[in-house]
Amino acid sequence: RPPEGFRNAVFLERPNGDWGFSVVRLLLYDLADSVRLEVWSRTPLETIPGLARTLGREEKYHRMYGETWLNRLARATPESHARIQEAVDAAWGEALGLFEPVAGEAHLVEEGLLIEEAARQEKRWRAQVSELFEPLGLRLPSVPPSSGGRLGQHSPDLAALLDEMTSVWRLEPEAKW
Repeated sequence: RPPEGFRNAVFLERPNGDWGFSVVRLLLYDLADSVRLEVWSRTPLETIPGLARTLGREEKYHRMYGETWLNRLARATPESHARIQEAVDAAWGEALGLFEPVAGEAHLVEEGLLIEEAARQEKRWRAQVSELFEPLGLRLPSVPPSSGGRLGQHSPDLAALLDEMTSVWRLEPEAKW
């Protein structure tokens, strides 16, 4: 698929770069994923709740890893705290795009297949983020959400990421994996 064929938040296509940014991105995503998995664990669809609960148990360890590194880096030195704050400032707008509503969301809620719309999930996520960040002296910037990725509008970083991820396959497209 070309990059515009993907429906992911732009936040997820950014390169790793600075370790602090990678930790902040990991934790913000894992907290969002935890909220989504909790919602999916309560859907009336037959097989999804069990899968969501299984993934949620694994997600717990991802969150612990991110929280541990965030605490270490935010408390280590004034310089590391400042760098973590810079990472939060850089990531926050695109992190809000994790909750960009998708076409048909209202219909899914109306039919009872999705028990909580993205806006309510985002509110719960923000509360969890604030609970972790405030004791560390990290402030959340007031920026608008960056959206479009879930509609197929991506940064050039996605094309580079897809190129890297498919490089081995392109060497031998006829290979059986």
